[in-house]
Amino acid sequence: MYRVRRLGLLLTIFIIGLLMGKYGPTVINMLLSTVFILTWLMAFDESSYKRIQKKH
Repeated sequence: MYRVRRLGLLLTIFIIGLLMGKYGPTVINMLLSTVFILTWLMAFDESSYKRIQKKH
């Protein structure tokens, strides 16, 4: 599992580098902002789900 995560990270960095070279930093900033916002929303949803499960 560790190797899969490492490979995913390397591929992500590679793709971000390709996109940054082609489209410039503006598109990359929007892409990264979207990823961070979605990750935060999923973490928030998971914590609220666990909190509800503990009450029942």
